[in-house]
Amino acid sequence: MNKYQILTVMVFCALNASSKENTVRFRGHITNPIDGSVSFSYSLPVAKYDPVKRTAKVIDGDFDVTIPVPDGYTNIFWTNGSQQTWLYVQPGADLKIAVDASDFDASLHYNGKGSEIGNFVAKSIVEGHSYRDVNMNAQKCAVSDIDKYRSGLKDLLKTEAEYIDKNGEGLPSSFKKHLKKIEEYQVYYTMHMYPRQMEMAAKAKGESADNANKGYNVIFDIPEAFNDEYLRMGAYQSYLTNYMPMKIKAESLRDNIEYAEGAMTDSSYSRMYREMPPLTAEYAIGSQLYYSVAYTDIETVERRFREYKSYFPKSKNLRYISDAIRTKKTLGPGKPLIDFDITTPEGKHTKLSDLKGKVVYIDFWSRHCMPCMAEMPEAKKIKEHFKGKAVAFVYVSFDDEDTWKKTIKEYGIEGIHTCREGGTNSAIAKAYNVYGIPAYFLIDKDGKFADVQVVKRPSEKEELIAQITQLLE
Repeated sequence: MNKYQILTVMVFCALNASSKENTVRFRGHITNPIDGSVSFSYSLPVAKYDPVKRTAKVIDGDFDVTIPVPDGYTNIFWTNGSQQTWLYVQPGADLKIAVDASDFDASLHYNGKGSEIGNFVAKSIVEGHSYRDVNMNAQKCAVSDIDKYRSGLKDLLKTEAEYIDKNGEGLPSSFKKHLKKIEEYQVYYTMHMYPRQMEMAAKAKGESADNANKGYNVIFDIPEAFNDEYLRMGAYQSYLTNYMPMKIKAESLRDNIEYAEGAMTDSSYSRMYREMPPLTAEYAIGSQLYYSVAYTDIETVERRFREYKSYFPKSKNLRYISDAIRTKKTLGPGKPLIDFDITTPEGKHTKLSDLKGKVVYIDFWSRHCMPCMAEMPEAKKIKEHFKGKAVAFVYVSFDDEDTWKKTIKEYGIEGIHTCREGGTNSAIAKAYNVYGIPAYFLIDKDGKFADVQVVKRPSEKEELIAQITQLLE
């Protein structure tokens, strides 16, 4: 056994010393229910979104459901139709819920064991102090003056900590500590976005790349705060997603290091194996490897997967990554396109296969995906370059219908549009092996996946133009 295998077993045993069937019960009454069922779910620390979920029927407004949970605090999401909220629970909680679905957030109230935490979270959502608000407000702190940005984040965390202390009477001290950690990791996660925000701002102003790259100095402010005990915390998982890649990027700019294509990612994986604790490394590398399958050439993916298996031969992530690789091979060069229906904002119905005879560039995107939106101005330039040529641009949105239509109009996104709510859980996302966005595909004039290893993004203008031009010949 290598050191990771030994450490993983030791930590796993420590975290699961009291391995018994822990459960939480939810029951209650919904006035004006939107749907005939309620669902309760939470995410596991694995590469693919594969939630534990329980559903119960709503009969005359009443429901009753029990869900197994691990030790510690678990972030439970629960829904009735289009309404969703969340709370934190510990094993043994027995909650009675009362809510009017026509005024969901304002009317929500919990009684029973664990209700003090549920009611605090419900209050924080209404008053704009939930972890999602922290995420949003941290992004709003982004200004070109780095010192002001740092000061804004510091003030934000102070304000949120004061809110918890002021409104958290009766809460377990361990939960208040847990909540403050969540907010810290949310801020760290948004700090990873800062360089990209500054790049976009500099580009819009016509400033030099040197000005844009200054944003990467903030990356050095993000602490190396790895802790396997926080692995079930969503904010910690988000923090891990970008930590090492952004750290290496910042170091390369600072030290004038140039990496060959793919070498920066290999360096990132190498350092995660070396520097992260076992369960954290298993999740972080497994997650990045899984999501990279869609946009990385198959030889590189399989090489990295072999290395991952050598470190974590019993990881649950092996199945997810293996399935993703298998699916990618069905999308390989020369394979027939995977057809899907297209319903445009105007209600026109067509199919992807109806575009045979044209080169088709497919863009999976969402209004809430910052990298997706950053590519849109660049995509406009690509479309202008091929104006009048046999090239079609198909946009598949993962937004709700209202957001989808508003965003197309607001940003002037020209092309063939369709919408698939459900995001990466939608059937089309699974068919196309889309686990993260933006994601791009090229279909040749014969209706087959293009003979390219990795489809370039619009911001990789010259390379993408070359790929499309070759397919037109």
